[in-house]
Amino acid sequence: MHIQQALAILELPLDSFNIPRNIHPNFAIQKLEEFKEVIKSQRKKLVKKYHPDLQNGNEEKMKLINNTVDELMKIQIQIRPPMPRIMHIVINHSFRNSSTTTSYSSGFYTNNF
Repeated sequence: MHIQQALAILELPLDSFNIPRNIHPNFAIQKLEEFKEVIKSQRKKLVKKYHPDLQNGNEEKMKLINNTVDELMKIQIQIRPPMPRIMHIVINHSFRNSSTTTSYSSGFYTNNF
């Protein structure tokens, strides 16, 4: 199920779940926890509207709402380790040859962990 479908089932606006990709992991986790609180609150509202024991209740709709909420509550933020930095290392070799000095430079890349 896509997040847009889940939001439609829960009768929430499509921008209710908006976590930017380049956000600091701590803020992303905080935003996700806030979103889960919104989901819990919305479920309570929808129970009052669709519960099967009510006069205009809808058992199928209530099952769909509960399943959707259960799936959304499983969402987690995965924090990936940072990519290793690439560092350019230049090694200069100086050799003395009889009357002249010659410098050689070899550049290569290595991982800096």
